[in-house]
Amino acid sequence: MMSKPQNVIKDDGFCKENIGKWSTEKHDLINNYAEIFSAGMKNKWKYRVYLDLFSGAGYGKVRETSEIVHTSPLLALNLKNKFNKYIFCEIEKEKINALKQRVKRDYSEINVSYIEGDVNRCTETILEEIPQSSGEFNVLCFCVVDPYSLKNLVFKTIKKISERRGDFFVLIPSYVDANRNIGDYTKKNNRIVERFLGSENWRDDWDDFQREKGYKFGFFIMTQFCEQMGKLGYFKTKPEDVIIKKGSKNQPLYHLVFFSRHKRGIDFWKKAIKSSEKQLPLFNG
Repeated sequence: MMSKPQNVIKDDGFCKENIGKWSTEKHDLINNYAEIFSAGMKNKWKYRVYLDLFSGAGYGKVRETSEIVHTSPLLALNLKNKFNKYIFCEIEKEKINALKQRVKRDYSEINVSYIEGDVNRCTETILEEIPQSSGEFNVLCFCVVDPYSLKNLVFKTIKKISERRGDFFVLIPSYVDANRNIGDYTKKNNRIVERFLGSENWRDDWDDFQREKGYKFGFFIMTQFCEQMGKLGYFKTKPEDVIIKKGSKNQPLYHLVFFSRHKRGIDFWKKAIKSSEKQLPLFNG
């Protein structure tokens, strides 16, 4: 399956996000996996849920070209093999209201729920929107986690959602945020990294990491997050299955990592990577 180019669309007057060209590649990768996942699981699971923790407005304006494109929520709603339910979470009122208007206009027949607010404080509400598996009614969730910075995500949120069956696609803002703000994040009283990783001892691990491997702070954050996911029962992330996205000046921006407890999910992820045009291995970090 080849990556499909995003359709350029007309401005509808509602809120849209300014995005870099590389973001369209990210959205295409998410969409590639969602399509493979939904098609592959539709005959094995009674109910499939698409959960986006930082959904945004659904429209993005590409800075380099001024083109307006669909972002992950609307791309997911346009899948050939649709999910049974979509849950979109967004803290900014203007963005979620714009998304609601677009969904109502173009996808009114689809089962969609919206949660406005901080996902780390709305976790129970999110879980209430995901049906419980019962008997032959089995439920599988695909969760997209695309935070703007480390402070936007608390690991306890991921841990709680992981109690339901499903896979995670996670953007780790390793370079664009972690490296740039290392001075603040490593201050003694700053707890943002502790919350993001769910680890009180991360500073000791960071000291050891610098001495032994010499990698940058953002790379450390990514590897530690993967280790924490491993403790929740997810397959160990392999270097060839992690993508580093780079910006217009070829500088690294963030890591894209996939987590599944099932081999088939990992196979789907590899297919999604192959169907995307560009991917860079983890060891370039």
